Amino acid sequence: MLRALSLTGSVTLDFGDALLVAAMEREGATDLYSFDRDFDRFPWLNRREP
Repeated sequence: MLRALSLTGSVTLDFGDALLVAAMEREGATDLYSFDRDFDRFPWLNRREP
């Protein structure tokens, strides 16, 4: 939760997206299926369009 709040303030993500990124960081996940290009800000995250 604290990491998501930090991301919301520093990267200007909405809170729901920030929670998802924080959970992915914690779990070591790197692949995400989404149309939302805001996730492209994270070089370690492989955003794929569904």
